[in-house]
Amino acid sequence: MEKNELQQNVTTDKLVSDIHNIIEQGRQQAYAVANQVAVLTYWHIGRRIVEEEQHGEVRAQYGTRLIKTLAEQLMPKYGNTFSKRNLDYFRQFYLCFSDLEIVNTRVHNLSWSHFRSI
Repeated sequence: MEKNELQQNVTTDKLVSDIHNIIEQGRQQAYAVANQVAVLTYWHIGRRIVEEEQHGEVRAQYGTRLIKTLAEQLMPKYGNTFSKRNLDYFRQFYLCFSDLEIVNTRVHNLSWSHFRSI
């Protein structure tokens, strides 16, 4: 192999490696932003559920089928992410972190899995 070809191969390998790194960094940033948006979306859904359940009262009325009904209507269009269990999690998430400022400051550091386990 000639010196010129060897230098070209090294340059090409370096270029491919750099581009791989750029792609991976871009993907990681996209996943992080998507996670942040998902967490905020779940918080807002939880807030709306609590507002609807409580109608301005301190506590919700028991025995309502609100979450079950929502799940039945949302799952066909949006999938299992909006199952009854997950809607319950969204509601609980809002009840645990009802201050949006706190959620906004933490959402950059924690994923939905972190919030759910808390």
